[in-house]
Amino acid sequence: MSRKYVNLARTGAGREEFLTFWKSLASDTAASAEFRRAWSVSDCVLVGRFHDLRHKLAAKEFVYSLPHLAVAVLVAARCGEHSGVPFGRACAEAEMPERRLKAILRASAPDEVVAAFARVLPLLDRRVDVADAAWAAYRLAHPDLRESAMTEIAERFFMPATAHKE
Repeated sequence: MSRKYVNLARTGAGREEFLTFWKSLASDTAASAEFRRAWSVSDCVLVGRFHDLRHKLAAKEFVYSLPHLAVAVLVAARCGEHSGVPFGRACAEAEMPERRLKAILRASAPDEVVAAFARVLPLLDRRVDVADAAWAAYRLAHPDLRESAMTEIAERFFMPATAHKE
């Protein structure tokens, strides 16, 4: 079996597995609270439910980086509602100040990315496409994927919704 790189934002098994995990946190208030209290990768990997997700993704032959998956989980734990609106577009629709977007794009270390998203999500009423926000955070924290993430988020932020084709 070939290994597939996990893409949390696009349709498919990786996205569905991640969203199922995120939805399951609603019924597990203890784990949900642990993830919300966690601010670093090292805090996240101490939560047992994180390893449940890792094992499910590994069983389906998905490839991921542990610290960057932790970033995705920490960002998702701070989302309140899955709206289906991509992160960059949600920022534009909320008329978020450009300086907040720049702060997200400047963050590069995993813990910085988590902190930047934690400051922005309340401005969006915590309503975004959860998998898209998590995938954006994963890519921003990952040195090999960072540039494409920055481009995609900026395009969605600055491009009118009518001109953007998903």
